[in-house]
Amino acid sequence: MLEQRGIDATELQARTGLSREQLADPNGRITIAAFCDVLVKAVELAGDPALGVELGLQLKPSSHGLLGLALMTCKTLGDAIAVGERFGELRISPWRLQLLVEGDTAIMRFIDVVPMGAARSVMFEAIVGAAVCLGEQILGISLADPAIEFWSDSPELPHHARYQGRLPRIRYERPTNEARFPASWLERPLVLGEPIANREAVAVLEKERAMLAFDDDDLHARTQALLADPTRQFPDLEQAATALGISSRTLRRRLSERGTTYQQLRDDARRARAIELLERSAIAVEVIASELAYSDAGSFVRAFQRWTGETPQAYRRRVQLASRAG
Repeated sequence: MLEQRGIDATELQARTGLSREQLADPNGRITIAAFCDVLVKAVELAGDPALGVELGLQLKPSSHGLLGLALMTCKTLGDAIAVGERFGELRISPWRLQLLVEGDTAIMRFIDVVPMGAARSVMFEAIVGAAVCLGEQILGISLADPAIEFWSDSPELPHHARYQGRLPRIRYERPTNEARFPASWLERPLVLGEPIANREAVAVLEKERAMLAFDDDDLHARTQALLADPTRQFPDLEQAATALGISSRTLRRRLSERGTTYQQLRDDARRARAIELLERSAIAVEVIASELAYSDAGSFVRAFQRWTGETPQAYRRRVQLASRAG
């Protein structure tokens, strides 16, 4: 999307510390914290706070891989939402989907599973856009329908006015984030329903889910939340395992089953916090190093260079110059 707007993607690489291959690989895996950082930096580069909505509206069912195929080939909308509830966590998502029915109203609730920081509003807007885009394609109708509305726990932002007539009504400063629609819609048939293809797709997703060892108490998400808690001060593996109520060996094994390590999650959380402090404060590098639980400033500087290719001081100067120029 950035390149479509004439923005060099290498700048996003520099700001996030991710390679071009990582950003471009549709089958690659990065942590939710890293993905949130990418979104925030992309919005800054584009200078467009509506980038999350635009991203969601451009996502095709095929963008969701095998999960998209399973959703499209369900018999009814209710079946598709059930697939989303069960397998949504197989894709990068800081939300957990929950379907409720209250009288004549169906509620598709988005429950936070990890802290998102500055990316939270952008992530929710992307979810709204993606839900509308996918819903219209699998139902074959426009979802800018008065029978549908989204609830957001955030205040209304000026750019939301752009999408009147394109998105359903959004109610702001509500207690939860959710979509509401008539419960009768759960029985609506999907235009591409195909039982054989659906069974095959769901079978593969079940294997993937088992391989990644998901359960209702997602250890991966709990570990990320622990590292995002500023009162914990980036605990080491043993300290984190104790806080999570398991052995360090189990924590290491379970994260390995998810294709990551505790050190990788810790580095992602440290990088995100370091960038936030460098961009939004004048705190000395030595103080930042201490806050990130490094033994000395030199260790932090070397780690930051490994993440971004530049020193913390150089990164701060570049961001400040770019801000003044803008």
